[in-house]
Amino acid sequence: IPVPNINDPNSSISYYLHVGSFLDRRTRVTTALLAQILSEPAFNVLRTREQLGYIVFLSQWSLSGDHEIGIRVLIQSERRPEYLERRVEAFFDEMKAKLQDMTEVEFEEQKAGLRRKWTEAVKNLSEETSRYWAQIDSGYLDFFRRELSPRMSWTKF
Repeated sequence: IPVPNINDPNSSISYYLHVGSFLDRRTRVTTALLAQILSEPAFNVLRTREQLGYIVFLSQWSLSGDHEIGIRVLIQSERRPEYLERRVEAFFDEMKAKLQDMTEVEFEEQKAGLRRKWTEAVKNLSEETSRYWAQIDSGYLDFFRRELSPRMSWTKF
């Protein structure tokens, strides 16, 4: 979208990589695990190493009003969106090799980290509200995900 103020050097990109249906529990867990594995490298590579912008993050993202889920990379930068898009694609190419070379031990550590995150007790009412509101907002009312996740067969992921 053209920037209304031509003197404003800022631009941004929201790069979405579609994974699948939000209604599929395996897809949700797999996407969450992938986002967890890639979020720190995204920050380190795109913000720290390449210095693309002050705001850089990668997260799991479900499309509002739809039942689709994927990975989103968001960058605010003084560089043009076309350049940012190329760098995000290069990042994913680099991460593909790292994912393929990941050891079983590293993969199990990532799964354990996600399991801990999902089973962690809420600290306050705001956090609890956010957890439930995310389910309501998504339209997929999986309120017992955290209670079920310890019983899920994580060996399948």
